[in-house]
Parts: sequence; structure tokens; C-alpha cells
Amino acid sequence: MITASTPGTRLNLIRASLRLDVIPSVNPDTTVEVSGGLAEVSYIYDPTPQLPTGWLRVGGTPSWRSIITLKLPRMIGGSPEVCGGGECQFDLTAAGLNLAELILTTRVTESPFEPSDTTRMDIRAVLHPEKIPKSPLGDLLAPDGATLPPEIFAQQSGSQVAISLTSLISDVLKSETVGDLPSSTIALLNSTEPGPLGFASFDGSEDAGAPVLRLVLTFAEKVSLP
Repeated sequence: MITASTPGTRLNLIRASLRLDVIPSVNPDTTVEVSGGLAEVSYIYDPTPQLPTGWLRVGGTPSWRSIITLKLPRMIGGSPEVCGGGECQFDLTAAGLNLAELILTTRVTESPFEPSDTTRMDIRAVLHPEKIPKSPLGDLLAPDGATLPPEIFAQQSGSQVAISLTSLISDVLKSETVGDLPSSTIALLNSTEPGPLGFASFDGSEDAGAPVLRLVLTFAEKVSLP
């Protein structure tokens, strides 16, 4: 993105190129120069959309990414049905994980930045959270990502979007850390960056529809031989 620092500035861009030095994983001793494709597309809009203070934004131009840190307690309280009518505590690492889903709640995107087409959202691990916003990202955590129709951001709010994170949470529960379980930081981003002007909007941590991690667990007592 190129922006003018003073009003009334006019720029005639003759040519722009992007070249990357890439090290192939199959041949780490070789460096290959790769050129990125360019599309001649211009966007002019004023005013700019509001900053996402207290809520989550994904996509748009320039493209926004939202970061969520997941922190699981090792011990959780059981329901009366599980505990036989009383109160009890369970160690999550001793449970069988059947499903883990991140539940996001949509909010109406401000006009005129509502998505005009389906948004494809990817979920990736943040490899070095301490280096945000310049941390590299890992592989896809949810291979299918999330497919979001435009109407859930333009006409209504409160629609729930479920994203499977079973593989990630399973690795956390299998960790051999003593004490608190390690936290995991993930990034929500558009599958293609940058995309159209429209962006997806979700409730933040202080909203009624704050992100929730839903776990389906199996607790089984050990069976001892007589």
C-alpha cells in the first residue's frame, strides 16, 4: 500500500514488482527468486472504516487479521450429571477430546464495507506470538476454514460461526507441561489477501457474543481387573 503523507499529492506509478528469495524445503541449500503476480486494481474511498476497537475484523483492503489467544484451564468443574449430583473437578488432560470448536458471533459490518460476496476465512497458528504483528504464521489449523455468506454481516447480527480446532486443542491436552496448560495463539485471515473492500465483523471479548471455545469431552473411569 502506498499512501500520501500530505494532502493534494498526486502519484504516477510507472511500475511495481515484488520479488522474494525462497528456500525450498526439499533443497535447503538452494535459494530461488520468485516474482509475485500483480493485478492492476485501484480503490478510492473516503472516509476509512472505523478501527476495530473491542471487536474482530477479517479481510478488506488493506486486509485485516484478528488474533485470538486460547488459554485452557487444566481443571474444570463437572456438571451434576457427570458428578453424580454433587460437585467435582476434572483434569482436562485425562479426558478424551471428541470435538473442539471456536464459536464466533457475527456483527453487522458498517456501511458501505459489507462483504458483497462469500468470505473465505483461514485459521492459522501464530508461530511467535511475542513478535506480533510481524510473527510468521503456521499451516492451516482448519483445512476447510470457514465459508461466510455476505448476508450474515449486512442484514443481521448474532449468527454463530463454528470453526473446528480439534487437532490444535488435542495437541495442547497431550502436552507434558506440569501445571497450567500452554496457551495457543491463532490468526483469523482472509484466504486471499488483499481481497475486496468488504470485511467480516465479529463480536469481541467484551461483547455478549464473545468468542467461545466449545469442547466435547469423554470422561471414563479406569477399569481395574479383580
